[in-house]
Order: sequence, then C-alpha cells, then structure tokens
Amino acid sequence: RTKKFSCYRKNKNTTNTPTTNTTTTTRSNNDNYGDDNCRSDFQCTDRQTILANRKKYLKNGTLTMLIYMQHQQTGVMTTKQHQSSLPYIPKNPFNRTMLAMLSDEKSADVLFEIGEKENSTPTTTKIHAHFLILQACAPILADMCLNYAVLEPIPIAHVTPTIFRAVLRYVYGGELPSKLLQDHSKEIIDAANKYGISNLKVEAEAAYVQSTTITTGNLVYNLYFADAMQCALLKEKVMDFLVENGAEVFTKLSFNSNSNTSNNNNNDHRNNIPEISTSQQTMFRDFLAAMAMGKRNVVDDRVGKKDRYFHDDDDDPSKFKMMSINTLRRKLSDRGLDNSIDGTREMLVSTLLESYAKSGSGSGGGGSSREKRSYRG
Repeated sequence: RTKKFSCYRKNKNTTNTPTTNTTTTTRSNNDNYGDDNCRSDFQCTDRQTILANRKKYLKNGTLTMLIYMQHQQTGVMTTKQHQSSLPYIPKNPFNRTMLAMLSDEKSADVLFEIGEKENSTPTTTKIHAHFLILQACAPILADMCLNYAVLEPIPIAHVTPTIFRAVLRYVYGGELPSKLLQDHSKEIIDAANKYGISNLKVEAEAAYVQSTTITTGNLVYNLYFADAMQCALLKEKVMDFLVENGAEVFTKLSFNSNSNTSNNNNNDHRNNIPEISTSQQTMFRDFLAAMAMGKRNVVDDRVGKKDRYFHDDDDDPSKFKMMSINTLRRKLSDRGLDNSIDGTREMLVSTLLESYAKSGSGSGGGGSSREKRSYRG
C-alpha cells in the first residue's frame, strides 16, 4: 500500500561501503524525518532491491527488522531530581514516637533494676518503661509490675542490661540489629521465652538457626536447648541432621558437655541444660543405631528427606503433622494467631487444628484474648 519503502541498516564501517547486490545511499543530516535528534549514519536499501531478493530478505513474504534505538533528550531530570520535585510526604511517626518514650523518664511509671557483676563488683542498671505498653505487648512483664508501686524498682535477674534493653526495644515496636540477633541469639531466645514475647523469640530462633551449623560436636547441646526452650525450628534442623547423617553421628557422637557447644559464643546457656543420664545416653545411641542400620523410623512425625514437607497452600488438616515448622507458623499467622506461633510441633498443630475446626478451612481463626488488668500502684 505504500508508495515508497526503505530499509535502513546501521553502518558498521567508517565509510558507507555498499553491501553486495544492495543499492546504498547516505542520509544527509537534514534528512531526519521530523526528528532533530535522529542519527544519519545509516545505509539505505530501496524497496525494489528487497523485492528482487525475496529469498535473502523475506521470510514467508514478511520482512523482519531488528532495530536499535537510543533516544537522547536534553533537560531530562535524573531520578534524584525527579524525587526532589515530588511533594514531601512524611512517614507515620508512631514507631519513632514509641521508641522515644522508652527513654522518657518523665512519663514512665515502671522502673526495672537489672543487677550484674562487672569486674567482680556488683552494679545495677535502671531502665524505665510504661505499664500500658507492657500490658498490651508484654503481659508477663506487666504482671510483674502489679506487686510494686509506681516507679518502685522491680528486680530483673539472669538477664544482662543489653539483652533486657533489646527486649524492651522490641516491645516498643523497634527492630533489633541483625548483628545483635546473630551474636546474642540464644540470650534473646532465653529472655523472650522467660517474658513470653513470642514473636521476638521466633525471630531470634530463626537468626540462630541460620547462623548455626549442626555438627556431631554440638548436636546434643542444640537438641536439649531446643527442647528446653521449645524451639521447634531448631529441633527440626537437628532432626534433619540426624536423619541425613545417622551413621556418622552414631560413631562420632560425644556426650561430653565441653564438646557439645554451639558455634555461637553464648556458652553460658549450658548451665540451663540438664546433665544427660547414662540411661538417656543409651536410649539415644540405640535410636541412632536403628537409623544407621537403615531403619529410618518416623522422626518428629515426619518421614523421608526435605521433599516430605507439604506446601503452604495445602489446607488438608490431616497433613498438618507432616508440614515443616515454617509452614505451620505461616499458617497460624495467616489465621490471625500470631500469639500461638511459638511452641512445640504438637502445640502448633493442635492450635491449627482447633482453629480449622472452629471456622472450617477458610481464613481467619481469631487470636487469643488477654485478660485486662488494672495497674495498682
């Protein structure tokens, strides 16, 4: 339908050398087809030449061209300039305001006193807080306040000021630095477990699992630590190691408390782990021997290797026991049960089954309610 047709090809050479069997012309600088920024270093092949060489240029009667274009425009704003031209919209200051209240002694009505020994000299650190915030976000800490008057020092034991301050920062809506979580994950797990701050405990447990390599040397310690603190994700990781390395563990396992330390430096928590009796050692070795001989029994209600887990979108309650800890926690959170994501596998499955029994397989299970208490100072 067009009266004239031209095929333009970029000239790769410094001179406009015509291609074989091609009529070649050079576009002048004024031949810009209405675009002042259009380049003119192209070769031109007329329509007649293309039609005369159909087999060379056309495929099924169609001319296919690969075109590279670069648009240059003066006065274009950079990303930073564009952002600076937009109206400034401030972020919601709620979290920043809450964190600022943590160090505000004037508005505080709770005073915690943490005792510790520094260079064999007893010292105390005082940290202020607000009962209303504790009641909403850390009910166990709030319950401790009921036996004390306003700003009467409340003693805190077995927790360092650094860890307790980190716990309160989380309670006030702040995030903990990843380095702090990694370096002090077990101490944070211990404190969060003690004061019932489930979400912080799960976050610290995830940091510990990601930074810890399970070996035959630290296997027993990590298993007992996971059981004592009800860390289901850590226990799952230990069990996976047992399933995959049963024979090696059976021959190299040591129950010496000095060798059962993790590669995390917080070894003070060995004191929280009970001594392993001879009968327990025997039972543990028998269990490993059965695995080493190929009798891979059900471990923690799961069979096989990593492909044994079911996906998040599987809503069949009969398969909950076969799901990974991460999947169970995600399902509980999706149903509004964030306060129930901490606990053993059996606890997670039981809570999820109860939620599904109440509301069916649909979403929304409702969180647990808390008793409202008044502060008596």
